[in-house]
Amino acid sequence: MIVYLLVLVLINAGGGSVAVLGLQSLVSDGRISAYDGKGYLVVIMLVLTFLFSSLAYFWGVSRFGVPDIAAPGINGATVGLLFTACCCMSALAYGLSQMQAPERYR
Repeated sequence: MIVYLLVLVLINAGGGSVAVLGLQSLVSDGRISAYDGKGYLVVIMLVLTFLFSSLAYFWGVSRFGVPDIAAPGINGATVGLLFTACCCMSALAYGLSQMQAPERYR
């Protein structure tokens, strides 16, 4: 389970970093405004959340088995899905709070 969660962290950190840093470079160059960059970031992170969560769930099902409704507790696939969704939303929160236009464009 630890390896599963570590790989999910790496996938989420990579995707979130590329999205935030890519949009921040566009905002810094003046190609798009900070307001537009934040809107694009929301859309990109929603798509990444869907993609990474579905990857985490199906990888978890293949690794830990199909979740049984009658069994008590949470399956590894469900843990991976929730963990990935939280990672993506934290990347969104970080990106929205840190993205700003440089002084020359304000």
